[in-house]
Amino acid sequence: MKYKILFILFTLGIAFSACEGDLEPQIYDRISPSNFYRTVNDLEVATTPIYWELKNNGWGPYMVSDGSRFIMNQVATEEWTCKWSWDAFQNLNWIIGEKMAYGFYEMILPAVTKATYVIERIKECPVEEEIKAKYIAELRCLRAYFAADLYMLYGPLPIIVTKKEALYPSSDYKPARPTSESIVSFIEKELRECADALPAVQPEWGRCTRGAALAKLLKVYMYERKWDKAVELTAEIMTLGYELQNSYADIFSVNNERNKEIIFAVPCEPKDQFGLLWFSNALPPDFKSKVGVNYTAWNGWRVPWTFYDSFENGDKRKNLILETYQNKNGQTVNLRAIGDVGGLAMKYGEDTQNPGQWAGNDYIQFRYADILLCRAEALNEVSAAPTQEMIDLLNQVRRRAFDNYNTSNHFLSLSQFPTKEALRNRILKERSWELWCEGVRREDLIRHDQYLEVARQAGASFVSDKNLLYPIPTWAIIENPNLRNNPGYDE
Repeated sequence: MKYKILFILFTLGIAFSACEGDLEPQIYDRISPSNFYRTVNDLEVATTPIYWELKNNGWGPYMVSDGSRFIMNQVATEEWTCKWSWDAFQNLNWIIGEKMAYGFYEMILPAVTKATYVIERIKECPVEEEIKAKYIAELRCLRAYFAADLYMLYGPLPIIVTKKEALYPSSDYKPARPTSESIVSFIEKELRECADALPAVQPEWGRCTRGAALAKLLKVYMYERKWDKAVELTAEIMTLGYELQNSYADIFSVNNERNKEIIFAVPCEPKDQFGLLWFSNALPPDFKSKVGVNYTAWNGWRVPWTFYDSFENGDKRKNLILETYQNKNGQTVNLRAIGDVGGLAMKYGEDTQNPGQWAGNDYIQFRYADILLCRAEALNEVSAAPTQEMIDLLNQVRRRAFDNYNTSNHFLSLSQFPTKEALRNRILKERSWELWCEGVRREDLIRHDQYLEVARQAGASFVSDKNLLYPIPTWAIIENPNLRNNPGYDE
């Protein structure tokens, strides 16, 4: 989607309760709810900034910077580390003043309220119900998308999803935390109804679709270990026309818009605040681009050698992790030889139009390979023993990673997995090799009860059960005395 950002949302009289921080709107024009929500164009203009919440000037919660879902779901896993001074964050020393643990909360909790505000204003708009329903379905999908990630990162939170609190906020509104069951029920209902209302394909790339709603619902089912529902949902997603790309690298190329493997992505353009900051985060400053880009590089991310070495020989997915690179003096730098902590995560392909920081590769949120692997996992969990369908799903995903796959020793057979435990462990490995550095690993490891142990092995020195959730920001608890922190963070 080429975002037509007018930032008009902030002119519509939106007010936010104190429990969401200092978010008083600035008035830039004379537009108000009384004269704005009147036409179809008004609805489009009002909806666009909610999509912008995904990107937020390129530094947003669904991109790759501090506080993003990517960072929150990669920290202290075996497939990602960072060379910056994030010691407390990477050691899981998430004391209640640890700013790195708050970023996503501070960006996305207000976004839920903004979405609710726009939904309620659209309901009152004097345009055709069918047109209103289209925009409302997209907004409800985004709102549930935000709510699901808040839940999986911070646990159940009070979110504003009703007209009264969104349109007529009160300083007396200080809700306690809801139950997990109520939040999951809300998310499930919203995403299911949105999926039924949304088209399988949108004319404008980057808008919510049936597949996007179902993929997020699947992630919630996997997190909650609702295996039967996950099996049903993956079967439904598999009817929507998605396909695996023949080339693994092509999924992430600069020309990846509308490739059939992508279910949902944040569209990017190679210009300031509209692009993807992947390369600036991942590359050293002396890296010589193969396409002539003069990168502004911050030398942050690395893929640890233990993970790099875990790939099978000949696995092409490993080729996107660089052990060596050419510097600007034409010299070959061997990162392992010089004692660096890992390889370069060149998962996304270079963009010749990148002005130095901002790449035009669309940033992927969900893709079809993830769905197939989720199906294999869910089927295994509901079965007494592995079946051929599960193995076929793994082979379907693995096939493009190896030459002559069907006749190679990389081809998997049912006889290799005599128990569901054996296949469960293999699926977790397959997910890491296929989905490395895609912001899903923490959730995968938590689901398999392995996150804390993997964090210890990754070098985190303050690991405890409390790290299965992030802490609630201090300011939120001060402003709302009914909001209790997650277990272990009250001390």
